[in-house]
Amino acid sequence: MEKIFGINPVVESIKKGIVEEIFVDKYLKNKRLMDLIELARRKHIKISYLKKDDLTTFFSTSHHQGVGAILREINLFFEDELIESLSEDSVVVLLDGITDPHNLGAILRSCAAFGVDGVFIPKRKSASFSGYVWKSSAGAIPYLRISLVTNLSRTISKLKENFFKVVGAHTEGNKNLFECNLTKGVAIVLGSEGKGMRKKIVEKCDELIKIPIGRNVESLNVSVSAGIFLYEVMKQRYVKNKKDIGVGMGTDLTLKKVSGKE
Repeated sequence: MEKIFGINPVVESIKKGIVEEIFVDKYLKNKRLMDLIELARRKHIKISYLKKDDLTTFFSTSHHQGVGAILREINLFFEDELIESLSEDSVVVLLDGITDPHNLGAILRSCAAFGVDGVFIPKRKSASFSGYVWKSSAGAIPYLRISLVTNLSRTISKLKENFFKVVGAHTEGNKNLFECNLTKGVAIVLGSEGKGMRKKIVEKCDELIKIPIGRNVESLNVSVSAGIFLYEVMKQRYVKNKKDIGVGMGTDLTLKKVSGKE
């Protein structure tokens, strides 16, 4: 039974059609919560009302914003199934040991925002899909294609066999992110919060790329790095296709636009 909490994650999950039941603070009345309840009713989702303390106990957090939900099983992809669905222009992200649920959620939100075609996450030594991950992603997870893999190194090899360039985000990379060509099929590897990528994963990368930053800061948070990498990929593809990358683009961004597919 997967539990999530927070207004945005619950709303997005309802829209995606993966909510079994919602639980609402019986005494809390505000417009966002009322709109959420109305949406749940239109979708014929069971609604249960609890006292605030009971809601906190059930979801093991006081940061639930008055609502939580039980989800149906996440629609995960088999590794080979996801790889076979990719095109020569696809963008995928591989996460090597992201253990902080807030970082994982924030990275997945960036992946959804910038139209990533697939995310590969190790089954072991990685944050699980807890309520904190869902909340940090602000409901983005249902819009992603995710595969939980046994061996990330093997996944990289399979992507290379399908002509993907594998680039690793690395503080000591020998290439500058803004000077790299990322307009073709690319797999971006992000390492853990403290240690970065494991040595064997580093060795599998075709290129190690760094984000140029000021001397006073040693490195960036991994979720911030993910957002910068993915924005650069998106920007290059808009420029290549002579798209307008000005104000107002972000809210209309779709997978097709980012990948250059028609």
